[in-house]
Amino acid sequence: MEIFRLREVAPEVLAASSLAAVTAIRALVPEADVQEAGSTAVPGAIGKQDIDIVVRVNADQFPSARSVLDASYQRNPLQPSAPDFQSYTVSLDPDISLQLTVKDSPFDCFHRFLEALRSDAALLARYNDLKRHWNGRPMEDYRKAKAGFIEDALRKPHSTQER
Repeated sequence: MEIFRLREVAPEVLAASSLAAVTAIRALVPEADVQEAGSTAVPGAIGKQDIDIVVRVNADQFPSARSVLDASYQRNPLQPSAPDFQSYTVSLDPDISLQLTVKDSPFDCFHRFLEALRSDAALLARYNDLKRHWNGRPMEDYRKAKAGFIEDALRKPHSTQER
């Protein structure tokens, strides 16, 4: 059973890994909006210190982008494969995951959640509390709790308080 564990990784390692992955993906899919999309992209967020990257494309670009990424990365079997979403595993240390989404599709929510975390200090504090609560517990249960948290956060307006 996989266990969720909070981790600390040197910021310079995360930054270098993120930059290398984003640069490589932009070279493969130049028409895409490529950005870091996980907790490491939010000042003050805690987590596994893995890097999540979202690749946003128009619907007509999705099939070719998926073909290009399929040739370079392994699909993540733990995530859905859909006509508007595909997840990939890029590397293991630090863990880097890649999510290919169609812009404005139901899966295209990563940037909205990050903006909510960046603009609402109370939401970020609750997200960090959720992660602390699940530290050392089953990853599958953590992922379910996190998914519910994200769905709830995306339904509500958020303040723009400074942290």
